Amino acid sequence: MSRIENEVKIKGLDTWLSEKDVTMRKLANRVGIHHASVKSIINKFREHYSLDELPGRGRKPGSSNPKLNQKVVSLIRKNKSMSIRDLAKKAGTSVGTIQRIKKRNNLKTYKKQKISKQSAEQKHRAATRARKWRRLL
Repeated sequence: MSRIENEVKIKGLDTWLSEKDVTMRKLANRVGIHHASVKSIINKFREHYSLDELPGRGRKPGSSNPKLNQKVVSLIRKNKSMSIRDLAKKAGTSVGTIQRIKKRNNLKTYKKQKISKQSAEQKHRAATRARKWRRLL
């Protein structure tokens, strides 16, 4: 949705203030914007006596709870192999929040690598097979 420029707002408001018998639709046609926009501009002027943008417009910044942020960072630094789901459970928050905190603080978690439990004989057989493959290549 595009913003209406201040000159258009002022032109419409001047026309509305000078000509009391003009309808919203006629005024919208003169100015070149939708009649609902004209109505909202006039209502805003009636309430606040201003055409400026009101504070608090737009998307608010996300939750920036420093205690939660610190808790998650310390949990990750203690155990980098902990899953995001486990971190979320321990911190008492959602998985998405954990991901955002990780991204903001440039932290990475790692999955533990599984090491196969081989006996000495299995390791020896694997090594001999690997040598045979190397000779073939």
